[in-house]
Amino acid sequence: MKKLILLITLFSGISFAQVQGKDGALGFWLQGGTNGWAEWYGVDYKHLGSNTAQQIYGTLSYYDKKFTVSGYFGYYFLYNVIKADASAGKFPLYWGPYGGLGYWNDHGHGGVAVRGGATGGISWLLPELPIDIALEFSPVVEYNFEKGDGGGWEGLPISFLYFRLMFHYYMF
Repeated sequence: MKKLILLITLFSGISFAQVQGKDGALGFWLQGGTNGWAEWYGVDYKHLGSNTAQQIYGTLSYYDKKFTVSGYFGYYFLYNVIKADASAGKFPLYWGPYGGLGYWNDHGHGGVAVRGGATGGISWLLPELPIDIALEFSPVVEYNFEKGDGGGWEGLPISFLYFRLMFHYYMF
């Protein structure tokens, strides 16, 4: 019980300072994980609050008659628990729910995907530049709706594990 009270005390009231007075960033990400060809990269918009961040992710890719387009939203809780010298920047930890929709087509066979899960990560807010670099870990469950042989839509649940490397420039 003492550990729980200490944990709540530690995380309550923590302020996450905005990057040089700007709280909106555009960025791009590279992704690895178990989803193969579909989403290796994308763009995103990040908005920082005092203790939360909202992030909108998007991807569009086409090669070898394989096409995917998707959009996701994440709502993250920020914790500035890693203490470092101010000259090294800031290293907030974050976690929260994440979900979205996507469409894919692989050589004429396609479908719609609904994804939901959690994301956890760490950011490095550079001390002198309005830039951050983040590393995310996202276990998700995806439900794919595919056109079946009988003409109707069939569903297939799948689990994925993603890792993202993200770069953001704070300009708004």
